[in-house]
Amino acid sequence: IAQLNETGETSWLKKSISWFDGGASSVHEHLIRSAEHCLRQCDSGQLVTSGDGVSTEKTGLVALFLKELLPILEHERDHQLVRKYQLAYERMKESVSRRLWDGSYYLAERNGKKVGSRKNPHRKIDLAAQVWPVLAGLSTDFRAQKALNAAWRTLHSHHGLASFSQPFTVWADDEPESQFAP
Repeated sequence: IAQLNETGETSWLKKSISWFDGGASSVHEHLIRSAEHCLRQCDSGQLVTSGDGVSTEKTGLVALFLKELLPILEHERDHQLVRKYQLAYERMKESVSRRLWDGSYYLAERNGKKVGSRKNPHRKIDLAAQVWPVLAGLSTDFRAQKALNAAWRTLHSHHGLASFSQPFTVWADDEPESQFAP
């Protein structure tokens, strides 16, 4: 997609390239299979799940991919996939807004619990959870501004932006980030 955006050259979409495990198909088909694989990783609300819960970061990444894929599919006149991926994107947008907004910024879920919430004693705000909904266009301008301001205010230091805050001070089996020194 980046190459297409940079060059404007659409003929390479028909170029055949090999699959890692054998066979070959067009770049266009590779993009479609990638999108389908990503959508299979989503829950019923179109939020991307990982082994331990919903990932705000991965949802934003997939949403951005779909958003950038739509003009390519429109150019190729693949109207059925345009409708399908536009609907998936809109459902992601609605679910992020409804399920992952904590009033001042975005959060994630892990093992069915909210992570990066003001209610958590540790990891009250997560940088990736703020950035990806904004990059993918999943947030309103108001929420984008609010989330990025909260990240800047909370995570900024003379060393740069922290990945999350508050740091863990004790090991927690269900929190892999607790292995890092405060």
